Amino acid sequence: MNFLLWYATGPMRLRPFLSFRLGLAIIILSILVGPSPRASASSQVLLAGIPRLHQQHALTCESAATSMATRGVISEAQLMAAMPRNPNPNLGFRGNPDGVGSADLTDYGVYALPLHNALTRFGYRSDVINYGNNDLIASYLVRGWPVVVWVTWRLKQAAPRLDQHNGVQFFLVPGEHAITVVGYDAHTLMANDPWDGTRVRYTWQKFDHAWGYFGNMALAVDPCQLPGDVQTLKVASLSSDSVTLDWSKAANAVRYHVIVIRHMSHDKLVFQGDIATRSLTVQNPNPGAAYTISVQPANGCGDQGNIARLTVQLPATLPTPTPTVTPTPAETSTPRPTETATPSPTPTSAATETPTVAPTQSR
Repeated sequence: MNFLLWYATGPMRLRPFLSFRLGLAIIILSILVGPSPRASASSQVLLAGIPRLHQQHALTCESAATSMATRGVISEAQLMAAMPRNPNPNLGFRGNPDGVGSADLTDYGVYALPLHNALTRFGYRSDVINYGNNDLIASYLVRGWPVVVWVTWRLKQAAPRLDQHNGVQFFLVPGEHAITVVGYDAHTLMANDPWDGTRVRYTWQKFDHAWGYFGNMALAVDPCQLPGDVQTLKVASLSSDSVTLDWSKAANAVRYHVIVIRHMSHDKLVFQGDIATRSLTVQNPNPGAAYTISVQPANGCGDQGNIARLTVQLPATLPTPTPTVTPTPAETSTPRPTETATPSPTPTSAATETPTVAPTQSR
């Protein structure tokens, strides 16, 4: 159990005899002893696609570091808005985000648990780490998860202080800071620092010392939003030749794991596989058989969502598919050239003689 978290939210409050000196001695012991053995010397990891962001306020390094872990999809402002305010940083953000870091640490920041709760609201999975070690950080990085860690600014030395609120005690560390670890090798780790938006590299030894002030607290973040649910799964068409199934799009899904099982005298696996489309056609279905279709969405990080299922009982007689009539193109006749009639010469008629009528003679 993390000593810091125990002080803040543990199942029982401290006995009167558990004094500040004892608590401080435990933290000092964690610094001197250090975490478990470091990452294997043969290992080297550097995550791609993690932006380098600059914190927007003086004391919002934790939210900025967590925003980077979501690849910048969830902003620092969104995380700050989703967290409660509380003098106990294990329960909410302590103080003014634009504070100047007073001597009594009234303006301070926040620890891992409230950020974990905020990420859950946005559909992200994360793990709160208490009393972690280097190998644990390395294991999350190998999975593709950035790790937000609590250290002092630039790994400076500090003297932790014991504080309390509503009878619950917790530690505060002057110079508290959070960075996003994105890679490591045998001797160093690489992190994005929200203070100035730069990439920093620290030796494991120096890092362990500053990390120990906070009980080796960290927040490992799955950088992909969890896939939503398939809301609709139905038979789109049915015939004696095939049955076509389709389903609605699940939010944040890039592919679907589909299983089709036929139920007759014995069950038979008809199809199993991952497809990117949202439909599947099963050829030559068995009349009268029942089919169960399972569709499970998955995001780009491989996280799988809830399974949608549909069982369909086919009729004993399946409809005959309607043949697709291909229209016959109309016969096109080759147009004949229009004959141009040669005009016949107009015959020239002889001049018509006008008969001369002899005047009628009178007698």
